Amino acid sequence: MELKIKNKRELNFYWSYIYLITNKTIPPSICGNINQMEICLMKASLSTTLNNVALEEQILIKIKKDCNNCLLSDTEMSWLNKKDERQINWLWFFILSNKSINNLFISFGLTNIKYNTDNTPSSNHYYHNQPMPYLAYNPCFIPLNNFTPTPPPTKLETLPYIDLFFTFDFNQNSYSNKEKHEIIIKYFDLALAKKEDKINLINAIRHQWNIISSNDSFSWLTQNNEQQNKWCIDYIIDYWNKNNINHNNTINIEVENNYSKFVLLFDIWSAYPDTKTLFIQSIKKAYAQKKFRDKQVGKKQCSFNLSQKSINQLALLSELQGVPKNHILESLINNKILELGVKQ
Repeated sequence: MELKIKNKRELNFYWSYIYLITNKTIPPSICGNINQMEICLMKASLSTTLNNVALEEQILIKIKKDCNNCLLSDTEMSWLNKKDERQINWLWFFILSNKSINNLFISFGLTNIKYNTDNTPSSNHYYHNQPMPYLAYNPCFIPLNNFTPTPPPTKLETLPYIDLFFTFDFNQNSYSNKEKHEIIIKYFDLALAKKEDKINLINAIRHQWNIISSNDSFSWLTQNNEQQNKWCIDYIIDYWNKNNINHNNTINIEVENNYSKFVLLFDIWSAYPDTKTLFIQSIKKAYAQKKFRDKQVGKKQCSFNLSQKSINQLALLSELQGVPKNHILESLINNKILELGVKQ
């Protein structure tokens, strides 16, 4: 059977499902761009595993059907901005928490999705060598060694649970924004859900993201100030602990720096916008107080009496020079010490 594959994402769809049929004996993804050599290598691996031309063609027809019915276009996936680290990290948390797309549908309020064996997508998985726990009702299962699977029911009411991370060996500990973006695209591509259902899911995700991203721009944070960002992480976790907010599934997501970590924790926090607004006000105030306290380290309070005239003159100098009154006094004292040549 001649394969007319148009782009890398389409080739990756074929490759990934053949990867399963060959019992994961080939690399989990294509090594380079789409070319005839990659296609020939993929077909050769399938032929070697099956050693059955008719069966091979049947499977390729099956994969082609699912690819046509499930794979969204580049335009339909362009909503995911690979340069937006904040968006990528936020969505990464959700797909990592919902490794099956069934759960992701539910997480974003889509609960009325129905499937049956005559509808598309046409099957659940393509495992060839052994029955897997989630292979029930798989019309594409290939029986070996006289194993006969349970016949599928007339109707399949819900999409079976498939852990896409386990099935396709996605890296769950991805660190870089680039790799996360690539895995998210594969997650949506390889999930055997109908195009229209995926589009509805994407619309729900985009709507939620618009709400989340409008909470705060974090312009008050300095991205390369690790001390500040680490302090903010500790502050939000301490806030959650004090308010009995469960965060066990939020703190182990890999990110590139502490700034991204704090922004992620804030974004995935399930709270009303007003609550988040008050929290931002609180953390800004607390950090301003922290900075003031840090500046007072090594200083001691000193109390003495001044005439009203000196008090007014001190206030005037402070205003003219734009520095606190204690700085004016310290400067005057230091200059006088230097003038007198006093050794300290």
